[in-house]
Amino acid sequence: MRGLTGLCLVALLGTGMATGTVLGGARDGTDVIGHRAAPQVVRSADLYFALNDMDAQAANLLLFGADPDFTAVRKETLDTYERRRGQADSDLQRVTEAVAGDEAGQRAVRTVIGDLGRYEALVARAQLLEDQAHAQAGRPSADALAAYRQATDLLRQRLLPAVDEVTKTNASVVERNYTDQRGALAGGWWAILAAGLVALTALGVLQRLLAVRFRRLVNVPLAVTTVLTLAGLVTALTLASRADHQLVVAKSNSFDSVIALSRARAVAYDLNADESRYLTDPARAAAYEQTFLDKTQSFARVDGATLASYNDRLAVLADRHRADHGQVGFGGYLGDELRNITFAGEQ
Repeated sequence: MRGLTGLCLVALLGTGMATGTVLGGARDGTDVIGHRAAPQVVRSADLYFALNDMDAQAANLLLFGADPDFTAVRKETLDTYERRRGQADSDLQRVTEAVAGDEAGQRAVRTVIGDLGRYEALVARAQLLEDQAHAQAGRPSADALAAYRQATDLLRQRLLPAVDEVTKTNASVVERNYTDQRGALAGGWWAILAAGLVALTALGVLQRLLAVRFRRLVNVPLAVTTVLTLAGLVTALTLASRADHQLVVAKSNSFDSVIALSRARAVAYDLNADESRYLTDPARAAAYEQTFLDKTQSFARVDGATLASYNDRLAVLADRHRADHGQVGFGGYLGDELRNITFAGEQ
């Protein structure tokens, strides 16, 4: 009897500890995804967007030139550039804080900090040279164009890849946490169940022993303990299952969609920049055409499409999707999101 009583106590304590460990780990994992790693991915994606729009506005400024007919729109474009610069500075500060413990992330951030100042200086130089040359709209001076080429090359070859590296680093933290926590929850669910069944079995055997030895049909305190243990076991298993569901909602249903749309927005603004670059710098028109197509494919991929055929082929796939939301015939960031519609109104 003492042995069974001891086994009951150990099993009950084991069930309680398993429940606390599993649910505590799930809470910590959800906190990492929801309040630390995931927001940092969003901020770095927002930084990517802000830098792209800065370059788009810089190209537009060069395109308008010093033509007095474009004074109002030039001022509006310059204001947008300044807003995006402030946004990029704010995002960069937050991203810097987020990668404090990550060596690869720190290297990427140092690259961004060092090159962003150079980029802004080159853009400012291009604007100054354009103003001094009194260039007409669509005809930037050679010196201003050379300065802008250096700026946009710096952005595309160093700044954006470095920001993308930070995004990938934080995204890998989210993915790793998500995988680890779901695995821990799956194993923990079975551990809680096993410990609970051992406790219930021990309580049942002890109840039977008391009934046979002392001829007591029911030991009330023991019966109450058994009922409470069963209720606690069901509650613990339900909470573990619910925690797993919340992880899926936080990561697969929410985070993945937010990131896909954040990247899509950044690419869309980069496409706008390519249009301005194409008009501003005819010598590089062919290269900008190709990068425009590559970015378009990353936004909404249509396999085998060329620049000439892309619009028509995408229109056909888009019409099919509008008729039946289950038909998503294109890929890219937009296709990834449309395959992951999980909330009312998200479509």
